[in-house]
Amino acid sequence: MSSIISHAMIFAAGLGSRMRPLTDHTPKPLLKAGGRCLIDYHVDRFLDLGINNIVINVSHLGKQVIQHIKSNYSNHPTIHFSIEEIPQETAGGLRLAYDRGLFGNSSENTVLVINADIWIDGDFIPLITYYKQLPVNSVLLAMVANPIQHPKGDFCLASDGTLHTVPLEDAVSTGTLTFSGIGFYPLSFIQEITPGISPLSKWLRGGMQKKQVYGYEWQYAWSDIGTPERLNELDTQLSKK
Repeated sequence: MSSIISHAMIFAAGLGSRMRPLTDHTPKPLLKAGGRCLIDYHVDRFLDLGINNIVINVSHLGKQVIQHIKSNYSNHPTIHFSIEEIPQETAGGLRLAYDRGLFGNSSENTVLVINADIWIDGDFIPLITYYKQLPVNSVLLAMVANPIQHPKGDFCLASDGTLHTVPLEDAVSTGTLTFSGIGFYPLSFIQEITPGISPLSKWLRGGMQKKQVYGYEWQYAWSDIGTPERLNELDTQLSKK
């Protein structure tokens, strides 16, 4: 693994409100599908890629997540936690981890980020290879075909590979894609995020205006585990394998 992808981060600090009552006593990253906790799929994938420096932000029932990781990955001391007493949302959590020095000292570092509440099956190498070919300090988002629950999508992928916002009423006709929750963020981008509670969408749109944000269409299996029903569907699917 090239040093350009030096760190990975798993967004695991959400409240899991849509997953209640499952998340009343269990944090969403520890919900299981196919007999495994959701977060374990991501940790194992990063380790398989050779990315040993992993940051996990936690908040709601975060002590359970920390204990689970420490118990199951005790041989990997470079897994660190960014504890958020108040959830900072995605951009805020990314900036807070940066401010805490969890992404290393090199200005050339890039952080590969994934949402804890998605499931994926596929090879990351083409995605990483594509990222390495982009201009320095680019952001790259893995995009997927619009799922049933999000038919209007998020962004439009241009012929030059850059992503753009489109008026919501034009989204279907202009061929939008949905952000998968997988992104590559250089430290130069993270440094521009104002500390505090903030979603990534605000900062990504600013980056799109500068043609700094690129997209890659993810062709492998992907699932947004946003409801108990979708968790059950994934569990059934994985249990058959």
